[in-house]
Amino acid sequence: MSGKRDVIRRIRPLAQLGDADCDAMLSLIKARRGAAGDVLFAEGDATTSLLVIAEGHLAVRVRGSDGAPVDVASLGPGEVVGEMAAFDPSPRSATVVARAPTLVVELTREALGHLRKDAPFAAAALHRGVVADLARRLREVNARIERQLDGASARSPRLSMANPPPSRARGGSSLTAQQLRAQPALRDYADADLELLSRATALRAFGPKEVLFEEGTVGDSCFLLLQGEVDVVRKAHDKVRILASLRAGALVGQLALIDRAPRSASVVACAPTYALELGQDMFDRLMQACSPMALRFQEQVAIAGIRQLRSATARVVALIEQRNDADAYLHGARPSGDDWDAPIDAGEAVLELAIDPKSLRR
Repeated sequence: MSGKRDVIRRIRPLAQLGDADCDAMLSLIKARRGAAGDVLFAEGDATTSLLVIAEGHLAVRVRGSDGAPVDVASLGPGEVVGEMAAFDPSPRSATVVARAPTLVVELTREALGHLRKDAPFAAAALHRGVVADLARRLREVNARIERQLDGASARSPRLSMANPPPSRARGGSSLTAQQLRAQPALRDYADADLELLSRATALRAFGPKEVLFEEGTVGDSCFLLLQGEVDVVRKAHDKVRILASLRAGALVGQLALIDRAPRSASVVACAPTYALELGQDMFDRLMQACSPMALRFQEQVAIAGIRQLRSATARVVALIEQRNDADAYLHGARPSGDDWDAPIDAGEAVLELAIDPKSLRR
């Protein structure tokens, strides 16, 4: 048994698990080995298990519009793949292929549910690993998007305000659980969850064009939007590109809390906006805890990252194809699509994680 536990502990997010939690994991997982070139799962598959790499390296590939595969990631020991379908079920969005002899640990969506119930400490450790990997991969994909956009400087980005004013956030008071219950975005929360939010958050108010936080700054809080609307924006070539618009129910700003890197985008109110501010300390406590609410919070942060990574990955493939079409045109070939000369727009490449309102109401 100790040898099997050692396999579990070789997986980075699970390295500190005790014997009981390792045994709980071992009762729910299946080990799989693959040779170089083996397909562990294919784009379009309906399977809902995640894989944690114990040994070897995997390539993640997405089909382009012409059917040719495009490599979008390379993963190694300790990293998680397939979590998109396990946390947020939908057909596989990519193909995963072994680059070398590989040992992976497979955990189905059903087994993940049992893990949250029977071994919450192990579930929380796995959640943290998934969220950390998603944050890193999202930053890598978005950096790739920026490189593609930088190479297309002749095309005009969609613009927002040139120099949004600094934040003059008003408020800072706490809301009672009853007041939180009256907010549409929180209507379906349990009483205990609302009591915790009441103690852990402060109400902030922002006027139009006021900044919730700025690109390049150190993140020390995230925001749950209660009313209003915000734009997620990023500067490029001395101009500002709108990346997304978010409304009540969205959670913004948590990427910088996950990996402690500088903010990768600014968030600016575009209407009178009220938000609950959750500080770094409470965010960290929720990410470290294994209570039912903490596990649910971790799951939703993971789902948010998954949805944004799907969108950003699709954007990378589209930009690569767009660039290839342009290059082919310059060499006398016809472009493969009708919109090859459309302005490049990073509207889907959200650089801060955002939780869909429906995914919060569980």
